[in-house]
Amino acid sequence: MQLRMLILASLAATTAQADPVTPAAVAEPLSRLVDYEPAWSPDGASLAFVSNRNGALKVWSMRADGSELRQLTHGPIEDDAPGWSPDGTHIAYVSAVDGDPEIFVMRADGGAPARITRSPGPDIHPHWSPDGSRILFNSSRNSRDPANPAVFELFSMNPDGADVRPLTRGGIATYASWSPTGDRILFRRQLEDGNSEIAMIRADGTGEINLTRHPAFDGWPAWSHDGKRIVFAREVADDGAVILVMNADGSGIRTLVDLPGRSTNPRWSPAGSRIVFSRRAERQIRLYLLDAR
Repeated sequence: MQLRMLILASLAATTAQADPVTPAAVAEPLSRLVDYEPAWSPDGASLAFVSNRNGALKVWSMRADGSELRQLTHGPIEDDAPGWSPDGTHIAYVSAVDGDPEIFVMRADGGAPARITRSPGPDIHPHWSPDGSRILFNSSRNSRDPANPAVFELFSMNPDGADVRPLTRGGIATYASWSPTGDRILFRRQLEDGNSEIAMIRADGTGEINLTRHPAFDGWPAWSHDGKRIVFAREVADDGAVILVMNADGSGIRTLVDLPGRSTNPRWSPAGSRIVFSRRAERQIRLYLLDAR
């Protein structure tokens, strides 16, 4: 740090001697930290997340206090969207190893990755059912142009990729998750006018309802541990976003986090006492913990 300050001071002095009228240049960072897409382990002791701290965006894990940082996936291809199995032994994630985002499952220590989807266009956002028997995911496989999808539907499958079942028809539905009891599914629904709302369906895909009905972009929903509340993010002016919470029926919306920058991807801890979220500010994206009690 001292060496960097000396270099900057030397550059500033040289600039001043050469042209005292020219204002000093604004220093630009050579690297920018990105930590986002957090996911709690079932016991609440650890977090899986995506980071570029070692180059390409890869899946990492750490203890919930920030210690024991560990890189789980490797190589130059970007990985994304980790999600723990309910027994804590495996993590599903997304990788574009052949240029097409597909879903993989690996051991929680990063070993033995297995590809479980193979379709034209992206398969993304995996999320395990409470009993571990199914994985929710989003796919453009039914879009006329999967590479530039106008359709991004919700499906479920076995953890080995077999028995794929459609849950939504048409439109764009992303960031889905089962309720703690497994009877409902929460997700982000993009409407025909381009706005985004928080929606819910039954586990069989029927009975879709719009929970937020707000003109702003709402997204990144997640259940509380008891299924009674939902935390989500809402875009605000100046490219910002705030974290809100509401009852599971869409009532009682109130703000939890209103910080400068863009706060998204909130995720409730298994015990319900904490919420982790990512915040983009000062050209960095970092993870933050909120006491939810």
